[in-house]
Formats: sequence, structure tokens, C-alpha cells
Amino acid sequence: MPLITAAVRGDLRAAMEAEVRDAARAMRRGVERAGHEVQAELRAQARGAGFSDRGRPWRMPGA
Repeated sequence: MPLITAAVRGDLRAAMEAEVRDAARAMRRGVERAGHEVQAELRAQARGAGFSDRGRPWRMPGA
């Protein structure tokens, strides 16, 4: 008698596709968050060095 048995129920392909989508979404959020943090640090350093944005928004390339 086996100690462990397992069975796959449902659509394994659909479940894996959902996992990939969730992982991609989480990675995208992480990269966006890191980008915003880097941008904020760069702005703080630039302002600390005496540069001004003169009321213009700072934008990330491609944003």
C-alpha cells in the first residue's frame, strides 16, 4: 500500500497559465515600484545639488 497518493483534478494547463499571469503581474508591480523609488531618490539628489524642476513634471522615459 503506497504512503502517498496524488491526483490532478481540473485543467492543469489553465491553472499553470493563471500562475504565470499572477507571477508576471507581481514582477511588473515590483519593477514599477523600484522604478518609482529610484526616480524619487534621483529627484531628491538633484534638488539637493541645487537643480530645480521649475514647475515641470519629471517623467520617466516612455511614461
